[in-house]
Amino acid sequence: MISDSRVHFYTVADLLAIPEPQWLIEDLLYEGQTAVLWGPPNGGKTFVALDWALSVATGRPWLGRYATIRRPVVYMAGEGALSIQKRIRAWTAHHGLMDELNSVYFQVRPLPLCEEEVVTEIMAQLDAFPRINGQGLNPGLIIIDTLSQFMMGGDENGSDMALLVSNARRLSQERDVAVLLIHHGNATGLRDRVHIPP
Repeated sequence: MISDSRVHFYTVADLLAIPEPQWLIEDLLYEGQTAVLWGPPNGGKTFVALDWALSVATGRPWLGRYATIRRPVVYMAGEGALSIQKRIRAWTAHHGLMDELNSVYFQVRPLPLCEEEVVTEIMAQLDAFPRINGQGLNPGLIIIDTLSQFMMGGDENGSDMALLVSNARRLSQERDVAVLLIHHGNATGLRDRVHIPP
């Protein structure tokens, strides 16, 4: 690979030598992916996302069927802690795995993810996270719930959306972490409210 700053030119041999990503959650979400979990309001997206997060954090197969790779998880809850406390209590009561939830971490207020400086700060906080091995926090999954909360009033149909998605991809690529954006459809749930750049 010929490299200069952020520009990387790969030969064919280099490109073919890049290992394929592994499934973080079998058939659903792979390592290093930037993805969107989309659905109508009050359709259970947070319930599913939290189930994914806790399954990955414990290494438990999702729904007892889809294998996971056990990795630390960061869950960014834009609507605050109270919105997910009951769900966590219910999940742990059902699965009896409270003692194993020592590698899932929560950010419980929205941040303006359209700003590059915020992504830089997130990565700095991951590096500074207190760990026994001194390596910081290297999550396998970061969940942003919901995308609109982290837009902080930005234009969901314009450049602000493009910036947020670009920043999510930057976080994913620079940290080799799956980033999952939770996003509402419109009030009828028939189609998306905004355009998310491919």
